Amino acid sequence: MNNNINLYSILLEIFSSDNNNNKYDYFYKIPFNIENYPISLEQIISEHKGIKEEFKCPICLNFVYNPKKCSKCENIFCLNCINYLDYNKCPFNCEITDYIEIDRKLKNILNSTEISCCFKKNGCNEIILYENYENHCKNCYYCDYKCSAEKCEFQGNLEQIQKHIFICDKRYKICKRCNMKFDVKFFDKHFNEDCDFIEKECNKCHFLFLKKEFYKHTEENCLKNQVIYWKNKYFNAKKEYIIEKNINSNNLIENINNIYN
Repeated sequence: MNNNINLYSILLEIFSSDNNNNKYDYFYKIPFNIENYPISLEQIISEHKGIKEEFKCPICLNFVYNPKKCSKCENIFCLNCINYLDYNKCPFNCEITDYIEIDRKLKNILNSTEISCCFKKNGCNEIILYENYENHCKNCYYCDYKCSAEKCEFQGNLEQIQKHIFICDKRYKICKRCNMKFDVKFFDKHFNEDCDFIEKECNKCHFLFLKKEFYKHTEENCLKNQVIYWKNKYFNAKKEYIIEKNINSNNLIENINNIYN
């Protein structure tokens, strides 16, 4: 476990948004709350007979959390569940609803109930007392993480997220010029500025070169290209002038070529 913890710490330092100084985080820890991770009846490990039915919330049908009971019918509900009810009405249609604390005996039974971790699917085999459940799950090594790439919905445990961030199709884009793969956060800079296959224009001779070959464009070559550039510019301007003025000549193309030559 010590090796796992060391690896866990290193990965968080490098990739995770748990490190506030890391501008480009790759995944983040999904905050634990009881609404997203309710205690299912299958998680209950207890020898108390009938405890699952005794503490089953009639609203969410999970094991009750932060229990309150109706003062009339004495049914027990999760605090979150009754907060969602209209005007705090009792689901069993009690005329006057008042929710109160459960008695100490029930509370002691509840707090001593053993529960398996909600991250058992990720590898956690810890058995936790009910009263310690939330604290454990908030700090569980096997908690869920989510990919931080935009529009990516992948989530999993630490091992799964490690593998995913290197293959996420929402995180990486392939440059059509050089066929290299880049993180989407750096892709625009690569595509618009850094790629060796960007066509770069000389601001003197106006010839185009691949960025990786621009260093071959010597001053001598540039001067030669400038002569060609201005010669072409003059030829095209003269051609447009002849066409615009409707100058008739049986040898129009030949005359234009003579100007060029």
